[in-house]
Amino acid sequence: MHGIQTSGNCIRNITSDERAGIAVDEIADPRPFAEIMRQWSTLHPEFAFLPRKFKIAITGATEDRAATGWHDVGLHVVKNEAGDIGFRVQVGGGMGRTPIIGTVLREFLPWQQIMNYLEAVIRVYNRYGRRDNIYKARIKILVKAEGQRYIDDVEA
Repeated sequence: MHGIQTSGNCIRNITSDERAGIAVDEIADPRPFAEIMRQWSTLHPEFAFLPRKFKIAITGATEDRAATGWHDVGLHVVKNEAGDIGFRVQVGGGMGRTPIIGTVLREFLPWQQIMNYLEAVIRVYNRYGRRDNIYKARIKILVKAEGQRYIDDVEA
């Protein structure tokens, strides 16, 4: 744990399942992925002034104990039919005054592509997210307002 980026409009934290690494229903341990994401996002110059605070959750278990759907980005470790490990990616979840479950952008994203995809998600948010209204600056508002256009920009 550290106190860097614990306030302000930046990537504030990356949380995981409290049973990560020991859960019997775990497909893969999400902690190494979370640590790599933490190191990448800490003091990242491009994402130090986002439109609003930003939180990421990741779980490696079949049961979603990390509440990934309620975070700005929710990553759920899954396996495809071939047995390859990847992520189910949800974007735009949140609680607060307008609670919403995140939109699924990808049902399966190979694990090797997660950092590039996460960067695309945040770059599109950083570019188009509203800075004029604090109540409409969260990624959940952008994803809901733009819909498929947001997804297309991330996928581009």
